[in-house]
Amino acid sequence: MRSKVFLTMVLIFGLSTVGCDKTRDFAVNVDRVAGYLDTAGALVASQVESGTISKETGVRVGETLQQVNRLNGELITEGRNYLAPDGSLRLTGDGQARLMAIVVSARRVISAWLADPEFTSLEESKRAEITKNLRQVEPILALLGETIKTARIVKGGTR
Repeated sequence: MRSKVFLTMVLIFGLSTVGCDKTRDFAVNVDRVAGYLDTAGALVASQVESGTISKETGVRVGETLQQVNRLNGELITEGRNYLAPDGSLRLTGDGQARLMAIVVSARRVISAWLADPEFTSLEESKRAEITKNLRQVEPILALLGETIKTARIVKGGTR
């Protein structure tokens, strides 16, 4: 019984400290974005293959996914310049502005596609799973934006 109480206390303490430094989650979140984009890409390929959506629509969705993936890659590349050895972000003012611009661009690409008449005119059942995946990326991008906004600003950064 005593060991269960101890384990519960350790678990509660461990969970309470998770997320205390959101900047450490930067790498995890860009990886999550990549994962959702990969899942969405496989889904689109499957829908094109089965004839659920047209090849043209599949290409357009694929282009959107590639745009967001490219921007996510830019986040990774640029973010590496500001990662401290402990995994936290230490940004310069310019670095913060660059990373925020990338996040905003990625969010705009997703929002534009979700509002695109070519996409919205698809039958709900055909776009539901794609929408679900893209909607899962949005909060992660928002979290990345918050992480960037709250990161420690230093002169010169780690570049």
